[in-house]
Amino acid sequence: MFLGKTVDIILIDYIIAITPYLPGCNIIIKFYGFIIILLIPIVLIHELIHGTIYTIFGGKVRYGFKGVYAYTQEISEIPIEKKKFVLILLAPLIIISPITILAPNWFGELIFLLNLLGSSGDIYMAITLVKYPVYCKIIDRSYGYDVIVEK
Repeated sequence: MFLGKTVDIILIDYIIAITPYLPGCNIIIKFYGFIIILLIPIVLIHELIHGTIYTIFGGKVRYGFKGVYAYTQEISEIPIEKKKFVLILLAPLIIISPITILAPNWFGELIFLLNLLGSSGDIYMAITLVKYPVYCKIIDRSYGYDVIVEK
């Protein structure tokens, strides 16, 4: 239950910290309003990091939305080495997490938590790649990815 208590502490610290800035509002409205306002730049930065790493590895990217979810997709359909694809998947978590240390305690913790939650699909996809050989290549698709195993 360590993580649950930590999340509770982060949220309570947040609510206490944000209350003076929105006097007269319902605390629930304050909470959700601030989360949504904070989530927009986090999601944009998260997806831009994916796109930047794709571009560094020679890909072409397209950004979009599926419902409420933002995504970055490599559209040239070039096969990418497995280790590079895992780096693309985990780059936002690797880059944003240490930066959250520079923010005030509750604010940095909240950014870290929101980015971690937003990275859960990326982490899942990276974990599913473990079963494939190191030399395989990945092609990013709208539904996830295809794995090419050639020796």
